[in-house]
Amino acid sequence: MQRGEFVNNIQSMMIDIPSFEEKKVDGGKSNVIFYKVVVGFSKNNKRWFLEKRYSDFDALDRSIRDLYPNIQKLPGKTLFKVSDYKAIEERRVILNNYIKTLINRRDMRTCD
Repeated sequence: MQRGEFVNNIQSMMIDIPSFEEKKVDGGKSNVIFYKVVVGFSKNNKRWFLEKRYSDFDALDRSIRDLYPNIQKLPGKTLFKVSDYKAIEERRVILNNYIKTLINRRDMRTCD
């Protein structure tokens, strides 16, 4: 794949976090929230479906924060589990905006 083709493909990338789901882990001992992430390309309609925890987004943020100090801040992690539906939905909206902002940054879409 040539550079121009790669840039065109990456520019057609789409990402969305349309929902979340609470699931049991550790043999059913505890419930955790998984955010449903859809990644795809508008040019070929390919889609991948992922489930990520808030800690995954937090780790991503920590890994790129020094390179991109002006990116939107994530809501902080909490001492206690966020379990209120409204609070989880607010967090989902913030995560969705955060990840869309990242992929729409020109400096993250190209190798420049």
